[in-house]
Amino acid sequence: MVLHKIIIGSTTYTATTATGNYDNSGGTVIQTKTATLDQNYKCLGFGLWDCYASSSAYTILGEVKIE
Repeated sequence: MVLHKIIIGSTTYTATTATGNYDNSGGTVIQTKTATLDQNYKCLGFGLWDCYASSSAYTILGEVKIE
C-alpha cells in the first residue's frame, strides 16, 4: 500500500509518499517534497492521472493536515 501525507503550513508544504505505513510510523519513504508557497493557502487540490491507458491506476490519500 502507498500512503501520501501532506502537511500545509502558512507558507510551506511538505508532501511525503511512503509504503507500508506512514513515514513517521515505520513506513518506507519513497519521496518527500518540501516547497515554499507564495501566500497563505488553506486549501488542497489532489489528483491522480492514469498515464498508462487505463491500467487500474489508484492511490490512497492517507492524511492531510492544514495548520
